[in-house]
Amino acid sequence: MKHPDSQIEELRNRMAPYFHASDVLADAVVEDFSRMRPGEGNAILSLALNAGIEKVPQAPASVKDLFADLARTPLWVDYDEIEYGANAFMRTGPFGPAALMCHSLPTGYLDPLSSKPLVFSGRLVQRARRRLDETAGFVYECCRPGGLLPGSRGYQVTIRVRLMHAQVRRLLLKSGKWDRENWGQPINQWQMLGSNVLFSLAVVRALRRWGLYISSREEQSMYAIWRYNGFLLGIDRDILPATSNECRRILDVLELNRQPADEPSVQLMSSLLDAGSSMAVDVVGLPMKSLIRSMLAGLTRNLLGGRRASELGLGFNVWQMLPYSIWPFVRFAELFRILIPGAGLLASRIGQFVWHRTLSSGLKGKDAKFNMPSRLNSAEKGAH
Repeated sequence: MKHPDSQIEELRNRMAPYFHASDVLADAVVEDFSRMRPGEGNAILSLALNAGIEKVPQAPASVKDLFADLARTPLWVDYDEIEYGANAFMRTGPFGPAALMCHSLPTGYLDPLSSKPLVFSGRLVQRARRRLDETAGFVYECCRPGGLLPGSRGYQVTIRVRLMHAQVRRLLLKSGKWDRENWGQPINQWQMLGSNVLFSLAVVRALRRWGLYISSREEQSMYAIWRYNGFLLGIDRDILPATSNECRRILDVLELNRQPADEPSVQLMSSLLDAGSSMAVDVVGLPMKSLIRSMLAGLTRNLLGGRRASELGLGFNVWQMLPYSIWPFVRFAELFRILIPGAGLLASRIGQFVWHRTLSSGLKGKDAKFNMPSRLNSAEKGAH
């Protein structure tokens, strides 16, 4: 049997080509859209998403190819399992957005290459609250019950995010400033896979650290959500993880391969704490932004560990001990949910209410658009 370190190194070598791979189907679509009149490409996309590609005979061949590929749903997609995972995720209530904010996003910021597109947009820290609101909106639409059924809001949002990524990739390459040899393709397969795993495994780890009971079936069904979402986002289906072990190995490789966090990474972390505390203040309706910001920083340091948190400028914080204090109380509430009939359904409904309130506080009741940017200095709008 191979040593675990040698297995990770072997996987790293196998994943290396994906550092220079993008999303050919989506790249072809945005290239065709770039030759159309302003707004024409988006109109074609909207009609195809809402009415079906067969209702858009004037669509370029690239759009038809993309939708034909989307229609080839992999055999491993189980909508019942995805629905089970959606209900399991929704009942975590406020812990879901907190896990995203304190673990998924900060872990992604540790890799300086992940922040390059935002650096080139010229708006590294501006509109951080908008980015957080729209990222939360993306996660909610994909993880709500029925969220990824063909034609659903989550399904459509995912396709829009896929094309938004392709357009940002096109603009970065067109700028002449992107060092493809050293940085790989912008928003490449490697990075998209990393984000996909951070929205699944990293969230589950945070929820369990805080005391929530996530059964093996619930965990697996949450991975099913993001595996299918990854297919819709254009990640090569050959590398999409199906199990906890596969997700863990991918995260190990990503950690092994990344460079130390840089100054833009620190700026992103700081702006995330500002945005997250602002969001929390809007949700709870109490003016405690400084206190909440400190709590979020402590929770993040607890999840990342001291060494990695320090890379993002997060020093020792007394709030990093909070998970050890709340764990027994959260666990007791979970026991109540498991034993009392109907408590699980109630928890799911409360969770959806929390998500609605969280999103409405920032988006003011409007849906995030996730439109394809026309230039780099607008590329961060709706990005995640």
